Amino acid sequence: GFALPSGPLLWHLISLAVIVLLIPISYFQAKSSINQKEYPQIRETNWNSGLIFSNILSWIIYLIGYEILFRGLLLFPIEAEFGVFLAIVINSGFYSITHMSKGFREALGSLPIGIILAIIAINTQSILYPLIIHIVMAVSNSVFSIIHNPEMKVEVKS
Repeated sequence: GFALPSGPLLWHLISLAVIVLLIPISYFQAKSSINQKEYPQIRETNWNSGLIFSNILSWIIYLIGYEILFRGLLLFPIEAEFGVFLAIVINSGFYSITHMSKGFREALGSLPIGIILAIIAINTQSILYPLIIHIVMAVSNSVFSIIHNPEMKVEVKS
């Protein structure tokens, strides 16, 4: 999984489609009051470019480790030992469980995302697309949540 994506062109296109679709989904999801109670996880009311950059960078660093663990160190060895189906079930199950700290709604929502990320990783033999998808999902949700939250404002210095 620690390689550039390979495999059929279809899986590269599916991965790119998921990346593109996540941005408008995050935009509309970030408007919900339920989402705004949880995100952004930094509950600062005044956001500047430095804080936004730190937030994005911390998500990227965190998710690199997350994807190395879930798709790299967990998914591929289980697939090699027990096959694709069981690898996806176990991987997405653990992935969902780790989201329980954010509530049942997020844990339940992470189940299909975990399945999609595992299928993409297996079919491209790489964690790169799942990593990019996860980063786009987290960063766009965080940024749009800041923008849509009436209690938060972005200070732009000219």
